[in-house]
Amino acid sequence: LTSGLLGEQYLGIEAGAEEAVLAAGDTISSTQSAVVLESLISQFLYSKAAGSAGPKAAD
Repeated sequence: LTSGLLGEQYLGIEAGAEEAVLAAGDTISSTQSAVVLESLISQFLYSKAAGSAGPKAAD
């Protein structure tokens, strides 16, 4: 599950190397978390703001 650029959320499924396909009622056992772009951007901006608020070097 991840966020789209316009705020909607979606689930992305990619085919793997397994030759067998899922049948009705089968479950997916191997998953991984998505990266939320908005969270990464806010972390980057926060770290830049914190870094620029520090003491400035004397000339």
